[in-house]
Amino acid sequence: MTWVGCSTWQAEGSSALKLSEITVTGAGFAMQAAATNNCTNGIVLAPGTFCQVEATFAPTVGGNFSGAVVFTSNSLNGASIQTLVNLSGYSNGIHVTATPNPLNFGSQNVGTQATQYLTLTNNGYGENANFSGSRSVGFGFTATLGICGSYLAVGASCQIGVTCDPVSNTSIACLWRSPWS
Repeated sequence: MTWVGCSTWQAEGSSALKLSEITVTGAGFAMQAAATNNCTNGIVLAPGTFCQVEATFAPTVGGNFSGAVVFTSNSLNGASIQTLVNLSGYSNGIHVTATPNPLNFGSQNVGTQATQYLTLTNNGYGENANFSGSRSVGFGFTATLGICGSYLAVGASCQIGVTCDPVSNTSIACLWRSPWS
């Protein structure tokens, strides 16, 4: 789901207002052309006229987000200043991150095992992450839940173990990248 918000800039007084730059900051936020009187970089507004900026919010993961629309203008008696319109939003959903990532086991010989642990954190909003048992997570790797239960609540962290167990006839370099970014 995408949310759209609008901000209006109006040139008041007797001087023209120049918007030299308009940018959007923050993950999940973007700028799109307004339906009418679109503000663009470098636009000059005559006294009494206005333009509009639309910001969209379409996060790819769950969580709380903040950002800003940043306007650089000559609105302070000709001096270049920045004015911020703060943005915030949240999206229900899971956002699990893993640290460290990747895990580097170095070279492992067949018949040997090495286990390293990583911390999973659910940075999402409103939904628990669900896990189940141990499973193969790539050629020569097995992950076990360790102290993680069957779910990970929002804001909670736990550790899982990842074991490198080469199954080929030679040694391999074990490097595992988590599917959780």
